[in-house]
Amino acid sequence: MIKSLVITASLLLCSSILFAQGGGAGFFHIGGAQISGIPSASLLPAGAPKLSETHLSAGGSGYLLFKKWMFGLEGNGGMASENRMDTLGMGRSFGTFQFQGGYAIVNKPRLKVFPLLGLGVMQNNLRVRHIPANPIDLSSINANYALQETQFQQTNYVASITMGLDYVLNKSRESSSGGWMIGVRLQYLAGWPDKNWTMSGNPISSAPSASPQMLSLSVVLGGGAFSH
Repeated sequence: MIKSLVITASLLLCSSILFAQGGGAGFFHIGGAQISGIPSASLLPAGAPKLSETHLSAGGSGYLLFKKWMFGLEGNGGMASENRMDTLGMGRSFGTFQFQGGYAIVNKPRLKVFPLLGLGVMQNNLRVRHIPANPIDLSSINANYALQETQFQQTNYVASITMGLDYVLNKSRESSSGGWMIGVRLQYLAGWPDKNWTMSGNPISSAPSASPQMLSLSVVLGGGAFSH
């Protein structure tokens, strides 16, 4: 009991010190991402068209600010438009999760400009699905229908660098600022080469190596609170 009280008190003290000299914010992201380095042609049916590398992306992030040092998390995902060949539909999607750290080179009450370095993982997906020639009677769909779609998945360790700009929309007070915020993120991400592809959950023994590279631009909307 005493140990729990000490831990709780310590966390409250750390939180108070952190807010007294910084603050924090959280955001929703929406934007676009261009991803190369995924050898999709070797996994898709012969004659398949080249899949789009442009993805619509969305996700979220948050950070804590201590003086000018920043620590946070970011998760994003996205999907590219589908290409078709005969009765097959083929597309790409991705997901990322990263730990981030950085430094606010501009740390004004209403304006934050900062670089962030990130480390995490990225999963890339290729989807091949059968498109029936005739409309489907939704009432007749059963578990076997799922067999008409094949998923290729692969995971990489990744590192990234992000340039961010955040602006507090509410007016700042004498000792603090906060409220609704808007900003932008420009990120370059690169993955360690790996061959750990699976097909519908089963490992592929002769899979090609993938070393994804992603350039993304997002608009962010959220809120935060800072002391100054």
